[in-house]
Amino acid sequence: MFTTIPEGYVGVWKYLGQIQPRLITGACFFNPLLETIELLKYIEDHDKITNVKCVSKEGVDLMVSEVTISNRIDISSVVNTTKAYGVDTYDDQLVINPVSQKIRELCAERTVDEIEIFDYHKLDDLIRVEIQAQNDELNTGITIRWVRLGAIVVPKEIKDKRLALASEKANKILAEETMKRTKLEKDHEMEISKKDSEIKIQRAENNNKEMIINIQAEREKKSVENMMIIEAAQANAKKIMLEAEALSSMYGIPGYTDLKKAEALSANTKYYWGTELPGIALIGGNGINEMLPQM
Repeated sequence: MFTTIPEGYVGVWKYLGQIQPRLITGACFFNPLLETIELLKYIEDHDKITNVKCVSKEGVDLMVSEVTISNRIDISSVVNTTKAYGVDTYDDQLVINPVSQKIRELCAERTVDEIEIFDYHKLDDLIRVEIQAQNDELNTGITIRWVRLGAIVVPKEIKDKRLALASEKANKILAEETMKRTKLEKDHEMEISKKDSEIKIQRAENNNKEMIINIQAEREKKSVENMMIIEAAQANAKKIMLEAEALSSMYGIPGYTDLKKAEALSANTKYYWGTELPGIALIGGNGINEMLPQM
């Protein structure tokens, strides 16, 4: 009988029901009465498990909706591994069943919140590392590439309770945030008020300083003016004293007094020509100004 082995697969050759050490690839003839060839995929394959049940640390029944395991087997290990665990069953014994068991163990060590929320992102790698370690110890040639857990199915009453707690927590957080925001707004208002007060105080201080400077400048101006008046008065007094001293010195000159008298008389003297002199004399501020005729 003729058969062809697809790419990515090898043929496990059995003779009289016994696995033979040679793998079949490509195309070949075999005797169906004595021989069988079973296909085995050696490239990366994806196994899926659905509805894996487990129990949490508190005793709550949970279920993992789906688990996907990416794995492959090395061609050099196919014969020994299939001899030990079977061509059709080695995958179940070395991958699928250990994954289900490890999920149950991880759930039993954790609370519902840890499984579904806090540790959920860790579970994939924890399972992968554990299953890979088991296969390495057995030298199966199987490589676990990755593990992906689906949704964790939680009982409705747990969900309702969690939603109530989440709502209560959210309301508490909202109230706290509202208080914080109110406090921040009050603090901001106080800060603005404080800044306004500081600005007003600074302006008042600046005005006071300006007023003091103006007063000092006015005082200095008046002081300078007073000094100028005093200096002018002193200069004038000195001038008067010098003039007086000079006048006194001149009057002390012999004959100076007689000369001044003569000058004064000459300035007020009038001359008349005729046979008669005026009978009345009017005396003004400068002496005899006019002589009136007698009646």
